[in-house]
Amino acid sequence: DAPREYVDAAQKDTRLNNICTAAKNNGVIIFTIGFEVTDASAIVMQNCASTANHFYRVEGLEIEYAFESIANQINQLKLTQ
Repeated sequence: DAPREYVDAAQKDTRLNNICTAAKNNGVIIFTIGFEVTDASAIVMQNCASTANHFYRVEGLEIEYAFESIANQINQLKLTQ
């Protein structure tokens, strides 16, 4: 195994932002769910999502409603295309 390089949280956030931006620039719709995350992590996740409405910050069993909402939105997209 090759040695692994340590990457700090800021670098990870930058990499995630770059990936999300590239995906959005190519027409990918991104939903994100921040499950029991810190405020800082919620901001990163919300910035990754296609819009603020594509981000869900949830605690505990609320995650079920997030997935249900995402499924409904995807079904609506299928119907309109």
